[in-house]
Amino acid sequence: MQKKKMENISPWIEVFCNTQENQFFCTIEKEFIEDEFNLISLNFQFSDLDKFLGVILSNSFFKRKNKLNFRNEVLELLYGLLHSRYIFTFSGIYKIFKKFSLGVFGSCSGFNCVNSNLLPFSPSDIPNRSLLKFFCPNCKNLYKSSYQGCSKVDGSFFGSRFLFFFLSA
Repeated sequence: MQKKKMENISPWIEVFCNTQENQFFCTIEKEFIEDEFNLISLNFQFSDLDKFLGVILSNSFFKRKNKLNFRNEVLELLYGLLHSRYIFTFSGIYKIFKKFSLGVFGSCSGFNCVNSNLLPFSPSDIPNRSLLKFFCPNCKNLYKSSYQGCSKVDGSFFGSRFLFFFLSA
Protein backbone atom coordinates (compact mmCIF):
# COMPACT_ATOMS: atom_id res chain seq x y z
CA MET A 1 0.00 0.00 0.00
CA GLN A 2 2.87 2.40 0.79
CA LYS A 3 4.29 1.85 -2.72
CA LYS A 4 0.97 2.74 -4.36
CA LYS A 5 0.71 5.87 -2.20
CA MET A 6 4.20 6.98 -3.27
CA GLU A 7 3.34 6.43 -6.96
CA ASN A 8 0.52 8.94 -6.52
CA ILE A 9 2.99 11.72 -5.67
CA SER A 10 5.48 12.97 -8.24
CA PRO A 11 9.21 13.30 -7.43
CA TRP A 12 9.05 17.10 -7.83
CA ILE A 13 6.26 17.33 -5.23
CA GLU A 14 8.04 14.98 -2.82
CA VAL A 15 11.27 17.00 -2.95
CA PHE A 16 9.46 20.35 -2.80
CA CYS A 17 7.35 19.40 0.24
CA ASN A 18 10.22 17.74 2.09
CA THR A 19 12.45 20.81 2.23
CA GLN A 20 12.45 22.67 5.54
CA GLU A 21 11.12 25.91 4.08
CA ASN A 22 8.15 24.05 2.57
CA GLN A 23 7.29 21.82 5.53
CA PHE A 24 3.87 23.45 5.90
CA PHE A 25 2.73 22.33 2.44
CA CYS A 26 0.76 19.12 1.91
CA THR A 27 1.71 16.69 -0.82
CA ILE A 28 -0.91 16.84 -3.57
CA GLU A 29 -1.86 13.64 -5.36
CA LYS A 30 -1.44 13.51 -9.13
CA GLU A 31 -5.15 12.82 -9.63
CA PHE A 32 -6.06 16.17 -8.08
CA ILE A 33 -3.65 18.05 -10.35
CA GLU A 34 -4.73 16.13 -13.45
CA ASP A 35 -8.42 16.91 -12.85
CA GLU A 36 -9.28 19.86 -15.11
CA PHE A 37 -11.88 21.13 -12.64
CA ASN A 38 -9.09 21.90 -10.17
CA LEU A 39 -7.22 23.90 -12.82
CA ILE A 40 -10.04 26.32 -13.66
CA SER A 41 -8.73 29.85 -14.36
CA LEU A 42 -5.07 28.92 -13.81
CA ASN A 43 -4.50 29.07 -17.58
CA PHE A 44 -5.13 32.84 -17.32
CA GLN A 45 -2.30 33.18 -14.82
CA PHE A 46 0.17 30.81 -16.52
CA SER A 47 0.67 31.02 -20.27
CA ASP A 48 2.51 27.68 -20.31
CA LEU A 49 0.30 25.92 -17.77
CA ASP A 50 0.61 22.51 -19.46
CA LYS A 51 4.39 22.79 -19.55
CA PHE A 52 4.62 23.66 -15.85
CA LEU A 53 2.14 20.96 -14.87
CA GLY A 54 4.22 18.53 -16.91
CA VAL A 55 7.31 19.40 -14.87
CA ILE A 56 5.47 19.12 -11.56
CA LEU A 57 3.88 15.78 -12.50
CA SER A 58 6.81 14.21 -14.33
CA ASN A 59 8.21 10.99 -12.91
CA SER A 60 11.46 11.60 -14.77
CA PHE A 61 11.91 15.23 -13.69
CA PHE A 62 15.31 14.66 -12.08
CA LYS A 63 16.58 12.54 -14.97
CA ARG A 64 16.04 15.10 -17.75
CA LYS A 65 19.01 17.08 -19.03
CA ASN A 66 17.03 20.17 -20.06
CA LYS A 67 14.83 20.47 -17.02
CA LEU A 68 13.54 23.70 -15.53
CA ASN A 69 15.23 24.76 -12.34
CA PHE A 70 13.66 22.94 -9.37
CA ARG A 71 13.42 26.23 -7.46
CA ASN A 72 11.65 27.97 -10.33
CA GLU A 73 9.40 30.66 -8.83
CA VAL A 74 6.68 29.95 -11.37
CA LEU A 75 6.55 26.27 -10.37
CA GLU A 76 6.36 27.25 -6.71
CA LEU A 77 3.58 29.75 -7.40
CA LEU A 78 1.59 27.19 -9.40
CA TYR A 79 2.02 24.54 -6.72
CA GLY A 80 1.02 27.04 -4.04
CA LEU A 81 -2.15 28.00 -5.88
CA LEU A 82 -3.00 24.33 -6.39
CA HIS A 83 -2.31 23.80 -2.68
CA SER A 84 -4.74 26.57 -1.72
CA ARG A 85 -7.46 24.60 -3.55
CA TYR A 86 -6.36 21.16 -2.43
CA ILE A 87 -6.56 21.87 1.30
CA PHE A 88 -10.34 22.21 0.96
CA THR A 89 -10.64 18.55 -0.09
CA PHE A 90 -11.15 15.74 2.40
CA SER A 91 -7.55 14.56 1.86
CA GLY A 92 -6.22 18.10 2.23
CA ILE A 93 -8.11 18.76 5.44
CA TYR A 94 -6.89 15.45 6.84
CA LYS A 95 -3.27 16.25 5.99
CA ILE A 96 -3.55 19.71 7.58
CA PHE A 97 -5.17 18.12 10.64
CA LYS A 98 -2.24 15.69 10.95
CA LYS A 99 0.27 18.56 10.67
CA PHE A 100 -1.74 20.59 13.21
CA SER A 101 -1.90 17.63 15.63
CA LEU A 102 1.85 17.11 15.36
CA GLY A 103 2.54 20.81 15.95
CA VAL A 104 4.18 21.30 12.55
CA PHE A 105 2.84 24.87 12.36
CA GLY A 106 4.30 25.68 15.77
CA SER A 107 2.80 26.26 19.16
CA CYS A 108 1.52 29.34 20.94
CA SER A 109 3.87 31.00 23.40
CA GLY A 110 1.00 32.60 25.33
CA PHE A 111 1.06 31.91 29.07
CA ASN A 112 -2.52 30.58 29.20
CA CYS A 113 -2.26 28.58 25.98
CA VAL A 114 0.10 25.91 27.33
CA ASN A 115 1.72 25.43 23.91
CA SER A 116 -1.53 25.12 21.94
CA ASN A 117 -0.84 24.16 18.34
CA LEU A 118 -1.13 26.88 15.70
CA LEU A 119 -2.96 26.87 12.35
CA PRO A 120 -1.90 28.58 9.08
CA PHE A 121 -3.71 31.77 8.08
CA SER A 122 -3.45 34.59 5.57
CA PRO A 123 -5.39 37.83 5.38
CA SER A 124 -5.24 37.62 1.58
CA ASP A 125 -5.98 35.08 -1.16
CA ILE A 126 -3.98 37.07 -3.72
CA PRO A 127 -0.35 36.00 -4.28
CA ASN A 128 2.41 38.34 -3.07
CA ARG A 129 0.08 40.35 -0.82
CA SER A 130 0.75 38.76 2.55
CA LEU A 131 3.12 36.28 4.14
CA LEU A 132 1.82 33.22 5.97
CA LYS A 133 0.79 33.83 9.56
CA PHE A 134 -0.28 31.44 12.30
CA PHE A 135 -3.41 31.53 14.44
CA CYS A 136 -3.81 30.19 17.96
CA PRO A 137 -7.33 28.75 18.38
CA ASN A 138 -7.00 29.17 22.15
CA CYS A 139 -6.07 32.85 22.60
CA LYS A 140 -7.10 33.94 19.06
CA ASN A 141 -3.76 35.71 18.41
CA LEU A 142 -1.87 35.78 15.11
CA TYR A 143 1.86 35.07 14.93
CA LYS A 144 4.59 35.34 12.32
CA SER A 145 6.65 32.26 11.55
CA SER A 146 9.74 31.77 13.67
CA TYR A 147 11.02 28.87 11.55
CA GLN A 148 14.14 29.45 9.50
CA GLY A 149 13.22 29.88 5.83
CA CYS A 150 9.49 29.49 6.39
CA SER A 151 8.99 33.18 7.04
CA LYS A 152 8.79 33.79 3.28
CA VAL A 153 5.87 31.45 2.49
CA ASP A 154 3.15 33.30 0.59
CA GLY A 155 -0.04 33.40 2.63
CA SER A 156 -2.26 32.93 -0.41
CA PHE A 157 -1.07 29.30 -0.59
CA PHE A 158 -3.26 28.68 2.48
CA GLY A 159 -5.71 31.54 1.98
CA SER A 160 -7.98 33.60 4.16
CA ARG A 161 -10.93 31.18 4.29
CA PHE A 162 -9.23 27.89 5.16
CA LEU A 163 -8.78 28.66 8.86
CA PHE A 164 -12.50 29.28 9.33
CA PHE A 165 -13.42 26.26 7.24
CA PHE A 166 -11.06 24.04 9.24
CA LEU A 167 -12.30 25.27 12.62
CA SER A 168 -15.94 24.68 11.62
CA ALA A 169 -15.29 21.17 10.26
